[in-house]
Amino acid sequence: MTTKTPRRLYPDYTYTRAPIERCYWAEAVPEAALAHPPLPGPARVEALVIGGGYTGLNAALSLAQAGRQVTLIDAAFPAFGASGRNGGFCCLGSARASDGQLRRRFGPEAPAELRRAEAASISHVDLLTREHGIDVDRHSTGETILAHSPKAMAKLAASAESYSADYGTEMRVLSKADLAT
Repeated sequence: MTTKTPRRLYPDYTYTRAPIERCYWAEAVPEAALAHPPLPGPARVEALVIGGGYTGLNAALSLAQAGRQVTLIDAAFPAFGASGRNGGFCCLGSARASDGQLRRRFGPEAPAELRRAEAASISHVDLLTREHGIDVDRHSTGETILAHSPKAMAKLAASAESYSADYGTEMRVLSKADLAT
């Protein structure tokens, strides 16, 4: 019987410590996080969370706060993968799909729903960090979305009103000349 290697989204290198070895945050991983032994064998658990990234940790915390007994497992250590390599950004405007792509795939309300979900996620993270006394670098009270061409700027300006409504915040469009200030 042959064992099939699981299909992965990224090259094998991505799943090693190599991408973080020379990064300053690699030093922030406490040795205790690396010392957790694997499960000794089959186990029965009330709730199992697979993956200790932001989403998995959030799920485990929510379940534990609801009184559930939670077991979290990860192939490496908490925040080993993308969650530990994003530089700590928690911001609006992170969708890779265009509004048109979102509408075609998920319907006309999809862009607004995504923006509301982004804003709610940021509020959720803010609440968690405050409730648990997590020291984070809150460096701004807003986001800057840049356009890389005049065409993109025209599209951004045309979207400003819907962005404001969807995100529940004030959107100001700045000109290229405004950027210097």
